[in-house]
Amino acid sequence: MVEYSDVITRNRFAKSKETTFALIKPDAYVHTGKMIDYIQKSGFLITRLKMGKFSAAATARFLQQNEGQSAEASQLLQSDVSTGLELVSEDAVTRWKACAEEL
Repeated sequence: MVEYSDVITRNRFAKSKETTFALIKPDAYVHTGKMIDYIQKSGFLITRLKMGKFSAAATARFLQQNEGQSAEASQLLQSDVSTGLELVSEDAVTRWKACAEEL
């Protein structure tokens, strides 16, 4: 879906939905399919998915915004392909935190 048909529909559905970001790091690359299956079965809608390898500059920006920089985290993200996912569901942030602990 690109856009809602009218403002009333948008307001009704947008209020109940929340978006969050998930990152499958290179050390879990071999489990990407299983993780995506688990995410979908957990009731999340994957609205965007991108696979790619982090550059040194992108790694620095990402770590600065999210985890804080460390040499180990930087090396891990640059070591192989990562998968970024935009997840949508009701109470997505809280639900994703709970799901991520199970993975």
